[in-house]
Amino acid sequence: MESPDFPFGTSEPWRRHIRDTDLKTLRLFVAVCDHRNIAQAAAEAHIEPSAISKRIAQLESELGVPLLSRARRGVQPTAAGVALLEHARNVLFTMERMVSDVAAFGGGLKGRVSVCASVSAIAETLLDDIASFMREPEYQNIRVDTPAGRHSSRVTHPPCQRSEQNPFLRPAAYQVHDFE
Repeated sequence: MESPDFPFGTSEPWRRHIRDTDLKTLRLFVAVCDHRNIAQAAAEAHIEPSAISKRIAQLESELGVPLLSRARRGVQPTAAGVALLEHARNVLFTMERMVSDVAAFGGGLKGRVSVCASVSAIAETLLDDIASFMREPEYQNIRVDTPAGRHSSRVTHPPCQRSEQNPFLRPAAYQVHDFE
């Protein structure tokens, strides 16, 4: 039976409501499972424990299954809670990646370039040329791979450092990482 208010054509109640679950609720659920304690998760999130309990109870109601086994000394995720925890972590990770991938475009060019060359060309000058290219601020979000047979090297952008002369974050140097 098709549901008019849910685009995937189902009348199952949990499917109609789970789409409204927000990221904050998922983050709080993950924190509760990590701490195994609602009060500790609430303190970390600067929110009242009752607000977390209410969000989780609403999520349990929408899904129609208990997600946490509550005891005096804390909580444990149920089997359904463990399944949701895994998916919640994936959703949150994907959202973080999405934000960082899109935000990277605000800092200039972004992309990946694979350069095929012989081992001797890579060893002689190519890596120096790539490192020189990568020092340019507008190219800092470009990943350069240099595969050579089964062995490849990657020039990576190092952690940024702030200096008095340059208050903006800039890379200190570039490093070459070898992979087998």
